[in-house]
Amino acid sequence: MDTVYPPYRSIRQAIKISGIDPKEIDAVAIGGLHWIEFLPRMLDNLKQDILDYHAFNDYIPHFCRVAYRLFYFWRALGYSSVLKFLKKEYGIQPKKVYYIEHHESHASSAYQTGTSDKAFIITADGVGDEICATFSLGIGPTIRRLGTLYYPNSFGNFYTACTQMLGFKGGRHEGDPDRL
Repeated sequence: MDTVYPPYRSIRQAIKISGIDPKEIDAVAIGGLHWIEFLPRMLDNLKQDILDYHAFNDYIPHFCRVAYRLFYFWRALGYSSVLKFLKKEYGIQPKKVYYIEHHESHASSAYQTGTSDKAFIITADGVGDEICATFSLGIGPTIRRLGTLYYPNSFGNFYTACTQMLGFKGGRHEGDPDRL
């Protein structure tokens, strides 16, 4: 599992397993909003955080939210490093780049690999592109989002806290308690 961005080993393995010639790659999908799309969403939610600020005991949670958002913005700025890696490693420059919203990626990969042509789809994790959970309906080739829970209202963060209380690393080992 890669712990750096871009996920060099994952990209190499995907190309190796697919058996395609890298020169055939003409499009790349990146799981995350481009920083230009992410910035207004982040600022809107930051504004809401400021409006929710009530007392000094809100200071630390608000600071943590700001730090978290700055990290995700910094990461979104680095998405272009995937293209730099592909050019350096394989000498290719895909003509098309698609930035897929984090939870849309989760929903699509779950639904498109399933066996049903109609499904209720729930995604939930810590946070991705300012979103913590989505509720969608998949019918045929289309996925329609019905609802969204925005950061910081995250069940995933609660699950991370439980993981840490059990002695595992947050942000990395959330699946380990499931396997106990």
